[in-house]
Amino acid sequence: MEENLVILYKAITWRILATLITFLIAWAILGKIEYAAGIAWLDMLIKLVAYMGHEKLWLSISRNSKVN
Repeated sequence: MEENLVILYKAITWRILATLITFLIAWAILGKIEYAAGIAWLDMLIKLVAYMGHEKLWLSISRNSKVN
């Protein structure tokens, strides 16, 4: 359980930084805060879930390789 919380906290803090970068790039290209915010929000949600899945997969692989 604690392992899952660490993964979640890492994912959240990274996504804050990465989402800010996405927002700034989208705003610079599109020139509209509303569009940039929408893009950044969607990017954050998709990549948060993808990151957590990626971490879980690597933990699973690590555990299985130790058993063999």
